[in-house]
Amino acid sequence: MTVATIRRDLDALSEKDQLIRVHGGAIYPNFSTSFEPQYHEKSTLNSDCKKRIGIIAASLIKDGDTIFLFFVKTAYQVAENLRDKNNLKIITADLKIGCSLAINNNNEIILIGGRVRTNQFVCLGAIAQDIVSDLNADIFFLALDGFDLHRGVTVTDTQEAYLKKIMLESSKKVIAITDHSKMGRISMVSVCPLSKLDVLITDDSIDKEIVRNVEEMDIQVLLA
Repeated sequence: MTVATIRRDLDALSEKDQLIRVHGGAIYPNFSTSFEPQYHEKSTLNSDCKKRIGIIAASLIKDGDTIFLFFVKTAYQVAENLRDKNNLKIITADLKIGCSLAINNNNEIILIGGRVRTNQFVCLGAIAQDIVSDLNADIFFLALDGFDLHRGVTVTDTQEAYLKKIMLESSKKVIAITDHSKMGRISMVSVCPLSKLDVLITDDSIDKEIVRNVEEMDIQVLLA
């Protein structure tokens, strides 16, 4: 069996959600609540879905808006579609998003400082929390590790969860952005119940029963 054949087989299983492709191979999708891929591994997971989600998310932003844009690859895809917007104030703790948007951009980038989390390129901790607590935004794009009808939005890191809670309470609108692979998954730390969400943007591979249940909570669902 050739390397190319193995890669095709892994890609086919990944499309069926029977495994998750990561750098150098694949892993089973039955993660523990504290499991989190490294940044470069996240960039390979459902990348086409995340690009489509990013386009839809960016279309909801108006010139002049202030937005919280937290890290993970889906949020990075939102950032990639903001270059034609004007007079935005983009607040992020993600070093890669901040550096990317600083190039040829018509908007103001506010990079939150703090302790850099290993292998994730994001600033967390008391410094970041103090900065965010003084800020307000029109929209918070809430990226997540787990989305469950009963347990709500969850992530794997306690400091990340706390920072996101502050952003959530300081925003006029909360928009969850995630691909279908996070549906039904519960990670270690709760961020908020689904009732705190205004909009869910995900891809069209999501189970339609989940869509119906979410819409019954008066949450708008947009499919990429």
